Amino acid sequence: MKEFIKLRKEKLEEQKPEPVKTESRHVPMEIQRYAIEKTRGICAFPGCKKEAENLHHTQRFSLENIHDPDKIIPLCVAHHAIAHQGLIENENLEPKFWKVRKEPERASLKFWVDRKVLEHRKAVA
Repeated sequence: MKEFIKLRKEKLEEQKPEPVKTESRHVPMEIQRYAIEKTRGICAFPGCKKEAENLHHTQRFSLENIHDPDKIIPLCVAHHAIAHQGLIENENLEPKFWKVRKEPERASLKFWVDRKVLEHRKAVA
């Protein structure tokens, strides 16, 4: 089984698309497919078995305008909301290292970007 998993990871790595720097918030289809295939459409948060309904940029798109397939993570609605509340510890690492924080890291630039995104979403809803 370990050999099978290793082969799958190698094959997936071979198919990984290049990061795309763009002004468009739309994630290119090849990057979407790659991100979803990494978790087979399941939320990447440790222990979660729900369907991934959102693609989360761990490297906030608005800060660098890059769609990097290594930093776009499939999440369920609940974990995506937690991420944008600044409550994921170790978000810059692979999801297997993530934990839920008790309080957001207010000194983080991501926290303030996420606040603006949430304000915008409320305004257009």
